Amino acid sequence: MAPQPPTDDAARVAARAQSAERLAAGQLPLESIQRLTELSASGTYTSDLSVNEHHAIRSVGFQPVGQVMGASVFNISYTGSWRCGFMPTGYGYGYGQVGWNPGGATPLELTPLTNALDMLRHQALSRMLAECSALGGDGVVGVSVRFGRGRFPQQPYAVELELIGTAVRAVGNVRPRQPFGSDLSGQDFAKLLMQGWVPCGLLLVATSWIRHDDWLTRSQESRLGTTNVEITGHSELVHAARHAVRQRLGADAARMGAEGVVVANMTLALHEQECSNGGGQDHVVETSAMGTAITRYRHERVRAPRHKSLAVLPVGKSSGFSRSTSNTLIGG
Repeated sequence: MAPQPPTDDAARVAARAQSAERLAAGQLPLESIQRLTELSASGTYTSDLSVNEHHAIRSVGFQPVGQVMGASVFNISYTGSWRCGFMPTGYGYGYGQVGWNPGGATPLELTPLTNALDMLRHQALSRMLAECSALGGDGVVGVSVRFGRGRFPQQPYAVELELIGTAVRAVGNVRPRQPFGSDLSGQDFAKLLMQGWVPCGLLLVATSWIRHDDWLTRSQESRLGTTNVEITGHSELVHAARHAVRQRLGADAARMGAEGVVVANMTLALHEQECSNGGGQDHVVETSAMGTAITRYRHERVRAPRHKSLAVLPVGKSSGFSRSTSNTLIGG
C-alpha cells in the first residue's frame, strides 16, 4: 500500500525527515514511492515519447510503463585543492604541480569538483533506475538531462542534475538482469535492436581542469602581434579535459561489458577567474559527455526483409480506372 500524504504540519515535517533518511540510505523518498504506486495501480502509463517513438518501441517488443526521473543537488564548497598549482616567481618562471617549469603553467584537474560531479550523476542515475524497477521496467529510453547552477538563491554554489526518461518493459520472457538507461530516441532504440545490438547503460561523465595564465599565455592573447598565433596554453587545457572525459567514458563502458559507446552530446565550457595563488588569472574548463553503452546480442548480419515485387499498372482507359496521362497505380 502506498504511503498516504501527511495531513498536518507535524506529519509533513516527519515525512520530510523520513524521506531524507531514505535518500541518505540510497532509497527513494516517500513522495516518489507514492507517485509510482498510484501510477502502477491506475493501469495507465505516462511518457514523454512522441507518437513515432511510441510506435517504434512497440514494434521491437517493448512497451512503455511510465515516466521516471532522478535528481540530485550538491553544494560545491570551495577548498584549497581548487588552486591552479602554479606559483609565480618572476622572469616568466614558476613552480607548478610538476616542479620547476620554464614554460610556465600546466593543466591540473580540479579533483574535488570532478568527484562532486561524479557523485551528483551517480545519485541521479541510480534514483532514475530505481524508479524504473519500481514500475517493473527493464530500462529507460529517451533520457534527457537538465543541469544547472544558481537555481537556489540561498546556495549560489549549488549544482543540480535532473534526468527524465520513459521506463519500458519487454513484452516477452527474455529480460535484462538489471535495468538499463539510454538517451537514444525511440526510433534509434528500435533500430539498435533490429540490427542485433542492445543498450548496456547510460554514460554521463564530467570533469573540470584549471590552468594558470602564465607569461606565454598572456603574450599570445595580446592583440599587439602582427601574425595569428595559437594560444598554446588554452589548447593544452582543452585537450587535457577532452582526453580525461574520453578516457573515463571508455572505462565506464568497459566496466559495463559494452563493446562501444554511442555518444549523443559533448559539452565544453571555458571561463576565466582570478588566480588564488597571488595574482593573475586562471582559465577553467568544464567538459562532459553523455552517451549509451551498447553491445551485440547476436553476431550474424541482419538482412533487411525481402518484399514481393510490386505490380505497376498504367492508369488509362484500357485499365478500367479513371483516365490519367501522367500517374501510375502501385499495388501489392
